[in-house]
Amino acid sequence: VNARYMLWPTRSRLVPLLWLTAPLLETRSSRIFSSMISTGSSGRGAVVSIEQAEEGRLDVGDGVSIWYRQWGNPAGTAVVFVHGGPGQCVADYEDINARFFDAEIFRVVEVDQRGTGLSQPSVRDDFRHMAKYTDISIEQLSADFELVRKSLSIDKWLVFGGSWGSTLGLDYALTYPEACLGLILRGIFLNTVMEMEAERRVRRLARRLRRRLRAACAMGT
Repeated sequence: VNARYMLWPTRSRLVPLLWLTAPLLETRSSRIFSSMISTGSSGRGAVVSIEQAEEGRLDVGDGVSIWYRQWGNPAGTAVVFVHGGPGQCVADYEDINARFFDAEIFRVVEVDQRGTGLSQPSVRDDFRHMAKYTDISIEQLSADFELVRKSLSIDKWLVFGGSWGSTLGLDYALTYPEACLGLILRGIFLNTVMEMEAERRVRRLARRLRRRLRAACAMGT
């Protein structure tokens, strides 16, 4: 595994943190990773492929429901997938997690965050549903994941996310450290002023480059 293994301090203890680069968790390397962090469970249940993932829906109150699906080994190491965005959903990733996690080793839970994807009401179904989420917060999103974990009777799980998913994953781990075996993060985004300014600079540079390219094409050079 091309990774650095370290500890992330939380409110009550140190949570294992794995910073990974591609390839992330290919089948041949996931066995190595599973031996690094284990739930302590043993045995093998009826392994479910990602194509046959079992879907579920959890009512979290105020007319909001959270959609999720799970696949892999029911007796394996649990891992929750925190998608990017905000506004993306599990379907956008086209089952890529099957490349990262060995179904015989892991119990993978993929969740559409509040307000998007198959969670309802979904802004992807109708933009007018945005009115339902004018007060949405990262605390609500983390709480939704915790409700899903409890509904599935999962003691602890790994938290896997990238980009916005890394931001939300970190917030979840800081808020519920007792529920986390560790963090697997990529494309770290911490929502800082420095990151926002860097993004604006990159966008300005990209616009300038596009203008110059169009001008060069118009001149035939």
